[in-house]
Amino acid sequence: MKDTQMEAGLYCNSCKEELPHHVYYINGKIVRVECQECRRTMVFKVDVLKESIKRSTSVSLLNLTEYQKNIKKI
Repeated sequence: MKDTQMEAGLYCNSCKEELPHHVYYINGKIVRVECQECRRTMVFKVDVLKESIKRSTSVSLLNLTEYQKNIKKI
């Protein structure tokens, strides 16, 4: 599971102006946005277990495809 974060200038409804925010991602999906000025946080529901399974399944399928290609070469 890949979690990342970035900083972005976004409009804050509490501060009523565009300010820097931290945006947090899990597997490329936004899970939380936090205003750096007032610390207001918006949280988005993400099924972490589902994302973890999706990631491991896609990696397994990729490895299976590569394996099948290599078998054909032999």
